[in-house]
Amino acid sequence: MENLNRRVELDWLRVIAFTILIFYHTAMLYIPNWGFHYKSAYSSVWLEYLMLLISPWRMLLIWFISGVALRYIFDKQGAGNTVLFRTPLLLLPLLFGIWVVVPVQLFAEMQQNAGLTFGYVDFYKHFIELDSPLFSQYQRGIWPHVDVNHLWYLRALWCFTVLLAVLHIVLTSKLHVMFLHLSALRWSTYALSILGGASLLWAQLALAGDSQREFQGFVFLLAGYLLAKRQHFWAWLTCHSKMLIWIFTFNAMIILLLYHFYWLQDSLTPFIVWCGSIILVLQRVCAVLLVLALAARYLTRSHPLLTRLNKAVFPIYLWHQSVIIALALWLSRYQLGGLLESLVVIIGTLLFSGLLFWLVPKLGSFAVVMGYRANSLTSNKFIWGLGCLLLLPLILRII
Repeated sequence: MENLNRRVELDWLRVIAFTILIFYHTAMLYIPNWGFHYKSAYSSVWLEYLMLLISPWRMLLIWFISGVALRYIFDKQGAGNTVLFRTPLLLLPLLFGIWVVVPVQLFAEMQQNAGLTFGYVDFYKHFIELDSPLFSQYQRGIWPHVDVNHLWYLRALWCFTVLLAVLHIVLTSKLHVMFLHLSALRWSTYALSILGGASLLWAQLALAGDSQREFQGFVFLLAGYLLAKRQHFWAWLTCHSKMLIWIFTFNAMIILLLYHFYWLQDSLTPFIVWCGSIILVLQRVCAVLLVLALAARYLTRSHPLLTRLNKAVFPIYLWHQSVIIALALWLSRYQLGGLLESLVVIIGTLLFSGLLFWLVPKLGSFAVVMGYRANSLTSNKFIWGLGCLLLLPLILRII
């Protein structure tokens, strides 16, 4: 986030939330009931219970932080300039990722599920051929078999940035001035909260897969945008952290019990689905608020390393899941056992992340392709406009 004097705790949370992804996606290798691109030979159902404590809200926290950041960026740079400059910053790493970083995940998936017998070099020669018959059963993606995988966040963030930019223009226009007094009324906050909760519940019950997670992500992004500069919201958080802890703990116990006695036993009824969905939505909101409240209390001090860590977040996010899967695939031949294998995967991914932290800032202008926003990058609108034009094919595919 650009202004560390704004809310330092959100910068810390951003680093922490993306770091959690390394551990979360490593754990996905070892749980039998949740889909993933590659699975280890070792599995543990009990690990799923631990994952349930963070799975409902981990990405929603990132979306909320992104919404807060966008509010400050819009106010500082303007909505139009923000879209102009952030389009290459988001879509260049996405384009690089889907052609260079992500393919190893499909390679591992096809080795495990489709009996792929040749090596990665031969696989990649087929991969760059969009009409290759090798991928007849893998036709999902931006282009045939060329999918975003874990980089769905970058694609959705670009789309939502454009939508939010339009909304920002409307909300700050002269036509809206006559309605600004409504934002000072307490009932408007309550009404928006009820509307947001209802939309989350609707998405939980009516949507599935990418549609559900992206819709819920946009709700939290919008919430972060709307609440970014509402001081009474941040003050309320610091006063109600104990209440949020109790609600979080109670909801977590119910979710674990429902998962154990109904979901794993495949005995869900419409009533249980409704009750579980309400609890899950409440937990998502409560968990994000709780984490924000705790951060506001304990993560208020900045550090010289924080700026560098925030800039390294996207390059590490870009590579981490492919590194995890590649390490797991390579280690599978050694039969190390679940504990040792997972430790090697985590340590290896953290070491690779440290390498990116050191190397990417030294790449100059090419660093933007890796998702690194260097201060030395040009601010020339013509250059960025040309970059947007070159990315037009990808933009059209995303839309």
